Amino acid sequence: GLTVVRYYLDIPDFGNIFKTEVGETVSKMKTIKIGNQDGDNTRFLIRQEQSIVDYLQFNPEEDSEKEVLSIHFKNKGLKFWFAYRERNEGSGKIVWNEKWNENYPPYGVRVEMTFFTGLKGEEEIVLTRDIFIPVGNWGENKIEVGF
Repeated sequence: GLTVVRYYLDIPDFGNIFKTEVGETVSKMKTIKIGNQDGDNTRFLIRQEQSIVDYLQFNPEEDSEKEVLSIHFKNKGLKFWFAYRERNEGSGKIVWNEKWNENYPPYGVRVEMTFFTGLKGEEEIVLTRDIFIPVGNWGENKIEVGF
């Protein structure tokens, strides 16, 4: 059947982090919370799949399948741009825009991902991929592409 697939960054849920002090004497046991992951810059790339029926009926996404595709993403390290052809007469220039609100597919999608490497001097690495989407007629003897 048809499914809705979403890709997004999410904060990893490691739970709470506690600190234990060796040699400390107190009248009763206590734990000291020293932090949580909310302020951390690390994100997970998540792929979420949900049936089209559940999506259209606004059912909770908790029942949908989630898959961690990658870890060590920078906060706001996943960006998309959408390609369209400039409408000036005679211009075939392709322009990239951050939003796409049209009822037809764009000419392409640019995906930019920023990862943490953990290496000194190279704390992050940026990967960019352009994915072009063929549009037009796919005939038996010829292919008409909308570029």
